[in-house]
Amino acid sequence: IKVDMETKKAFLIFAAIVLFVTISERLVFVLFPTYLIEKNFTATEIGAVFSSAAIAIVVLRTAIGRASDKYGRKFMFSAALLINSLSVSMYPMISKISEFAIVKSIQDVSNGIKVSVEDSIIADTFNRRLRPAYLISLGKIWPLSRTLGSAIGIVLTAYFSLAFGFYVAAFSVFVAFL
Repeated sequence: IKVDMETKKAFLIFAAIVLFVTISERLVFVLFPTYLIEKNFTATEIGAVFSSAAIAIVVLRTAIGRASDKYGRKFMFSAALLINSLSVSMYPMISKISEFAIVKSIQDVSNGIKVSVEDSIIADTFNRRLRPAYLISLGKIWPLSRTLGSAIGIVLTAYFSLAFGFYVAAFSVFVAFL
């Protein structure tokens, strides 16, 4: 099967996005337990925040679809990555549960936007015959990214501040945005 340079370039872009976004997600996952304990948030408060963030995604799903139709999938995808990067960079500045709820909701909505349009962009980019091979290859990058993100998170929490860890996670998503 002969593949043109545009398709190869698109695959490398998607591979970089998967790598950097997944590193960030895993890094935040590693940082959150220590961060939430350090902020003295109760289990009930944390549960309420995570639940309300999920509800925000459900409520905004239709608006996300409409915005995607109006502004385009690539624009919405890029906006989601940028918003995600900005929201993750806000975690070190949070002192109240209400601030955490707002930032976590914004981050989750940006993730919802990304997921909503990502599959469509991939389907538009790779022709039907080659798509399974590209999806398999992208799927192989995901566990590597998770491993890297976890390792980076462990190193950062052991040797650096939590704030630095969140800034590294935000930078990782920002690289994907670029």
